[in-house]
Amino acid sequence: MSNYTVGTMVRLNGSFRTIYGVLDDPATVTFEMQVPSGTITTYTYGVDNELVRESEGNYYVDWTTAEEGTYTYRFSSVGTVTAANEGTFTVPSSPFV
Repeated sequence: MSNYTVGTMVRLNGSFRTIYGVLDDPATVTFEMQVPSGTITTYTYGVDNELVRESEGNYYVDWTTAEEGTYTYRFSSVGTVTAANEGTFTVPSSPFV
């Protein structure tokens, strides 16, 4: 698990592959972030500019940390590729924030 400080922009990546291991774009890609206070934010590719397609099958969100604690995120898809990627990172307390 990675650690970042409050105010850091973190690039979060999600990749989608067919059952044959080939990168492919799903019909729908969704990103969800749960911040330490419990709030969940959802982005959908093609609707929300925050969820970016970098290349075929590769997507990212740049997230700026705003509070200390554990952040949990998920990239998920449906369509030609149905898959999910999850991750977490931590923002420790700081005497400066």
